[in-house]
Amino acid sequence: MPGSVTTDTRTKLEAERAAEEAERRRALEGVDVTFEQILADPDNIDLNFAFAETQIRAGNVRGAGATLERILLIEPDLPRVRLLYAVVQFRLENLEEAERELRAVRELEMPDTLRRSIDDYLKQIDQKRQRTRYGVYTSIGGQYDTNRNAGAKSRRNLVLGIDTQVEGQSNQIDDFAVQGLTRLEASHDLGWQARHEIFSNLTYYHTQQAQLGRLDIRSMTGEVGGSIDLTPTTITPVYYERFLRLARQNYMHARGTRLRATEQLVLGWSAYGEFQVEEQKYRTISSDTSARLRQGPQWEGAVGTDIVLSPTMRLNLEYRYTLKQAREKFNSYTENQYSLSHVWLLGDGMFLLSSFSNQRDTYDDPDTLIAVVARREELYRLRVTFGVPLSTILGENGALGGLLEGVNLSTSAEYYRAGSNLTNYTYNSKKYAVALSKRWDF
Repeated sequence: MPGSVTTDTRTKLEAERAAEEAERRRALEGVDVTFEQILADPDNIDLNFAFAETQIRAGNVRGAGATLERILLIEPDLPRVRLLYAVVQFRLENLEEAERELRAVRELEMPDTLRRSIDDYLKQIDQKRQRTRYGVYTSIGGQYDTNRNAGAKSRRNLVLGIDTQVEGQSNQIDDFAVQGLTRLEASHDLGWQARHEIFSNLTYYHTQQAQLGRLDIRSMTGEVGGSIDLTPTTITPVYYERFLRLARQNYMHARGTRLRATEQLVLGWSAYGEFQVEEQKYRTISSDTSARLRQGPQWEGAVGTDIVLSPTMRLNLEYRYTLKQAREKFNSYTENQYSLSHVWLLGDGMFLLSSFSNQRDTYDDPDTLIAVVARREELYRLRVTFGVPLSTILGENGALGGLLEGVNLSTSAEYYRAGSNLTNYTYNSKKYAVALSKRWDF
């Protein structure tokens, strides 16, 4: 149960990051131009402008700045060139130059959507000048699960080693839930030449089932930490606490520390390592009378890499090892997980987020109330999320206008398969979800 909450929260936050990345790219979409094409026609301003956009999409922001400066030496009063030049200066943290160009371009005639974009950049410049910054992210939607209670696929369970027919509420039950997530963030720049900062966040997750009230979940997680800039290495230590309520009863309290190191290897390729230790305390509740037997520490270690495959595609590969120790050995296990995720920016602010994971769990001792052999599992999860800004669907110049700005619609589908040597834990489920989300920064 705690693992599913963490997975759902992480998936929603990954979708948020993908939506932000898609929106940043939205203003730079176009046809890629090669340097060979520039050499063949070096005085073509339109071609040079398209080449600058291509450089930005590829992550070569400094090169794009040089290309735009070359255009402005020939034609200094081209609004679209000056605007893109301002955006480049913003990306390079040359805030004074970016603000000067943006304010100059804003005085020209332009569509309301472009003016709102300029105002947004000016707002972001003001925020970047603040040493303390705040953010709020919220998401609300619904989810349908074909097997919410993880009922055995065979409709049979082992009890004291005896194969027994499953009946009533223990069978597979599909259910609909309303889901909500809100995250409050704060960060403070320590004011050093290196970009060291401290940060904190508070995340609230809530799912309300239509039928299975015993599976209603409320989770609150608070984190405080810092980011130490040792370019090209970043060190991020974090302390956190998490409270989980199940069926409207206090179920679990966890506290832990996490240390992450990220190394920028080359442009578009980074690697990271992470170590986390967590102390978990469970309380007995009506729907889980043996919860206290799960108490104990949990250790996790992970290594992974992020690879930019193209200006529109990014890949993540990760291996994660978990060691859980519990009061009773039949709740202690080791876990090996391999995961692959892919982000594809589709244009017009749309994105496709795909992930696949394979997880193998081996428990220390058998639970003799079920069987005389220890539990072993192999789990598979496949998830696809599609996101699109509402303004792309309904139009930026419609009656709602700026009210739709920043609001994203996401739909997702997930297939989960759990295979086990014990029929009790062998099951499949499918999930379908839709959500609206928005982020504010100030």
